[in-house]
Amino acid sequence: MKNHEIPDGADFDSIVGGEPSHQLLSSSRLLPHEWGLPEDEIQRILGLGVQIHVLQSVRGEWAACYVGAQNLIEVAEDFLSLGSLTRKEKIATLLHETGHAIWSFRARQRDQNDAEQGTASYLGRLNRYFGDKRKEATLEEEFFADDYARHCGFEQPLVSGLESLRNDYPDIFKPYPTTNRLDRIASGIEPELSILEAPSDF
Repeated sequence: MKNHEIPDGADFDSIVGGEPSHQLLSSSRLLPHEWGLPEDEIQRILGLGVQIHVLQSVRGEWAACYVGAQNLIEVAEDFLSLGSLTRKEKIATLLHETGHAIWSFRARQRDQNDAEQGTASYLGRLNRYFGDKRKEATLEEEFFADDYARHCGFEQPLVSGLESLRNDYPDIFKPYPTTNRLDRIASGIEPELSILEAPSDF
């Protein structure tokens, strides 16, 4: 499975689907080009073919979620105006959801490669990526999504945002897995990014 073909001249904001979404993200200073990412990460995300759509309501439990079946990051309009999160904390949230998109893409690559070789795939056994509604993500995937946001330089906003959301929305950000995620980061563990290294034959 190859990376999504990047059109000539594509800019980072091209991952935003539709003018209404573009305008809403622009008014909140949350367009992708404002995230401050290095060029290699911009190209990585462009290669996923993922899109960001701002909607009145999203399919996930929380106001920002990755929908694997459509390769979409859905963001509720309410999320953009959420006063309890800073702009950087919102960017960290979007990068966490981007981490889910990377995980899903790499899993599909691994599944295809293993299918061609007639072998069972560890990531394939997780079986989370298809269907109209995304199944509950495993803790391992949540850790990677956190690690991607940390890798992009948003560890502190990620932590402070999670702490704020855990306090404000305890019914959604339950101790499991939220506390597990925070405890792992607090332990000082380095981000685990091996999944970013695609095998050469993909």
